[in-house]
Amino acid sequence: MAKFLFKVLPDRENLFADLAKNYPEADPRALYTHIWLRLAGSTIEEIIEEYLAKEKMSSGRFLALMILEFQPNGIKPSELATYLGVTQATVTGLIDGLEKASLVRRRQHPDDKRACVISLTDKGQKFITRTRPEFNCFLHSVYSGLSHDEMNQLAGLLEKFLNLAQEKRTNPRKTLD
Repeated sequence: MAKFLFKVLPDRENLFADLAKNYPEADPRALYTHIWLRLAGSTIEEIIEEYLAKEKMSSGRFLALMILEFQPNGIKPSELATYLGVTQATVTGLIDGLEKASLVRRRQHPDDKRACVISLTDKGQKFITRTRPEFNCFLHSVYSGLSHDEMNQLAGLLEKFLNLAQEKRTNPRKTLD
């Protein structure tokens, strides 16, 4: 599915004036914040995908490997799907690709013969051990223009906003003001 974003942003004053004139019901601050949040998230995602493409890796695959690194006994695909916030079908495709690259393996769950467990192979462990530190340095460089206080403030605001947005999802008629 295509993502539609504003890539050229109007300046705040013109946007606020246009909205007040043409869309009096709109909250200009909410729309302006929404535009910037979507653009920032999309841009960060693009930057990370470009970086990981050099390793012939996607952000979803890389994140799955990072999660599996902390699961030495492996985890069920359903648990991996929960960690990644995707469907079981999506995670199955992800695992298939990682398995084809010999980075993960499926094995029978020790307690549930109907289920399988996903874990890193030696090749997968070597890959993540080599690339994770480089990736973390890259990620640090992406945020290096912000002070520690600014990063804490941004993370706190995003956490607060995410909680409010999730409340709106579960309770769509409730106003958040």
